[in-house]
Amino acid sequence: MIGQIRVAFVLAFVSAPVAAQQQPLASGPSKIAEVEHGLTSAVVLAGTPASPRTIAAEMSRLHVPGASVAVLRGGTIEWSKGYGITRAGGYR
Repeated sequence: MIGQIRVAFVLAFVSAPVAAQQQPLASGPSKIAEVEHGLTSAVVLAGTPASPRTIAAEMSRLHVPGASVAVLRGGTIEWSKGYGITRAGGYR
């Protein structure tokens, strides 16, 4: 359980640098898709291309059954969404 919380916490902060590096997000569903499909490593070596990953792929790679993402802008929640299941072997 603690490991899953730690991974969810890391996933939340891995996406933050991506949003900060990109142009302002477009409106509506494209904002969500930009975050869902645009995760990069927190550390990228100079001259090395950053390969974007998806939330679903990272959850699978790290064996995380469920995660919640909230995007904040100006101190307010812009959007939030849950992914996966509520517990390993559980239902969505």
